Amino acid sequence: MPLLARSSARSSVLLHRSLLPASPCFRLVSPSLYSYSTRPHRSLLLQTKDLLTRDSLEDLYRGLAVPLVSQPLYIGACFAGVALGRQWYDAYLAPRYGGGGGEGGSMRRFTLASTIGAVVCAVAVTPGDRLKVTLQAETGGGSRHPLGALRDLVREGGPLTLFAGLEATILREIPGTMVWIGVFEAVAKWMQRSMRLGRAAAVAAGGIAGGAAFWLLTLPIDRIKTLQQVLPPEEAAEMLPLARKIWEREGIRGFYAGIQPVILRLSVDLIQFSTADALRRLIVGRRRRQQSRREAQQTGAAAGGGSLRGGEGATSSAHDQTEGQ
Repeated sequence: MPLLARSSARSSVLLHRSLLPASPCFRLVSPSLYSYSTRPHRSLLLQTKDLLTRDSLEDLYRGLAVPLVSQPLYIGACFAGVALGRQWYDAYLAPRYGGGGGEGGSMRRFTLASTIGAVVCAVAVTPGDRLKVTLQAETGGGSRHPLGALRDLVREGGPLTLFAGLEATILREIPGTMVWIGVFEAVAKWMQRSMRLGRAAAVAAGGIAGGAAFWLLTLPIDRIKTLQQVLPPEEAAEMLPLARKIWEREGIRGFYAGIQPVILRLSVDLIQFSTADALRRLIVGRRRRQQSRREAQQTGAAAGGGSLRGGEGATSSAHDQTEGQ
């Protein structure tokens, strides 16, 4: 429970900082991701113009209410799953294979932690992502209330419809989490050691690098996942048929549709990693201060006990000398 509590605290603090500036980027992705297109993909400026002409400035934030609720679960689940995987490896596998946290870690430990974090994250995020995609895919003025959209989804497809695209999400998150965290840690350490940057600047640079690596690797599978979530059930085929349709209709560029807004939203990763690292250092610092106070109290108690025993010993010695006389 302390692990989950710390992860939820981290995600709650970074939530509003990251989602509010990034929501327009999520919304701008929708014209490219949520349907097939045989024409060349339009530039970011033209997409923005089209969206504002068709809808309104307020519609750039359509679907924001859903991530505001689900994002703490998403980030908290990812951090908690990774930490849980590390603990499991240290407890059950490190005694046999080595490479535990005390030895600096290993690729086995990193892979297990990333896989557990990815699966937990995918299960936690898919229902909210399904609802957000449904809301953002709507066009025209106004939009349904999230609860109304949720009710309609469940009525039409049953509760399991909320997990449409779960398989693709898991396939996205497993390599994505490994790259996301691995690139972040590698870049942050390199920036500190070679570039002599401070911890905050190194973490910020690592966050941007990790986010860029994540999306460059996973955007193709994310396109398939998004189509599975937004297309009617009769059109939302399995992953391979959908990939084949994208290739036939749009070519390789179809798998990277919406990459411009995705690059703009890398600020989310910068804020997430920076805030999580700051909170981690705050928690670790508080633990160390509490441990230091406990050790000081124990040392003081031991010193006081030793002085008392010394006094008792001196009194006993004097009494023996008196009896001897």
